[in-house]
Amino acid sequence: MKMDYLNYTKKMSYVLELIEKGWAVNLEDIARKVDVTPRTARRIVKTLKESGHDIYFSQSQKKYLLKK
Repeated sequence: MKMDYLNYTKKMSYVLELIEKGWAVNLEDIARKVDVTPRTARRIVKTLKESGHDIYFSQSQKKYLLKK
């Protein structure tokens, strides 16, 4: 089932909030918290990166972070 635009943008905002607060550990964790598949979580993170958010995965901390 395809997600509508409003629902998708709300989930994107929530993923960004999770990353900003340091609560986004990995794609499976993001997917579970936002109630999407890991593939959709990957797409959301990619879309956020493409829209200018400097998101990266820290190997040492094992989670997604946002450069400030």
